[in-house]
Amino acid sequence: MKDPSSRWRGTGRRTAGALALGTLLLSCSSVLTDIQVAPIASVRVSPDSVDVPIGTASRLQAFPLDSTGAYRPVGVSGWATSDALIATVNDTGLVTGVVAGTVTITASSRGIQGTARVRVGPAPLITLAADSIRFDATVGQADAPPQAIAVTNSGGLTLAGLAAGTIDYGTGPPAWLVAHFDTTIAPATLTVLALSGTITQPGIYLATIPVTAALAGNTPHSLRVALVLVAP
Repeated sequence: MKDPSSRWRGTGRRTAGALALGTLLLSCSSVLTDIQVAPIASVRVSPDSVDVPIGTASRLQAFPLDSTGAYRPVGVSGWATSDALIATVNDTGLVTGVVAGTVTITASSRGIQGTARVRVGPAPLITLAADSIRFDATVGQADAPPQAIAVTNSGGLTLAGLAAGTIDYGTGPPAWLVAHFDTTIAPATLTVLALSGTITQPGIYLATIPVTAALAGNTPHSLRVALVLVAP
């Protein structure tokens, strides 16, 4: 004969499991509610300072934070510019430069505001002290001394993000040039070294180094390099 208490024990286990599940769901709901209603203490706009060339656009992002500095995904209720004649901003944080000047862009979330400084002006321009250089070397002997080229900004705003791009060796042998900047912000110095020891045949070898910068109106700007390699 089946023990009557077994049915009760099974029912009890199911009831206890249901109660535990309900407690867990209630706890999760409480945590989610806490996240949703956590007060916003500040709004961080990134980047907090940016240059925007006239006629171009740059996107800002806003991050509502609580008092501990933790991000709260509550969204941004609005964006505003201190002077729409200098720069405009849309409801996604896209800032467009209109005329030269400086403005403050404000992002709002639940009544709390964060700001970024935006400077508008003509685009920077990459200017090289020389647009072409030449190295003279002898096959099997030491490399020619490196050459340094001054790089300046002949335009507006700040010429930043300077870099030497992928070198174009045309149809000649590759990898006989090394180019690097001492800093990424103009004024800067681009140092170029010709590794003539990697080439065993005399001749004239040509390459082009692209000089790039994020906001420059003439990026990339080319530096032409010639290596004249003679027999011993």
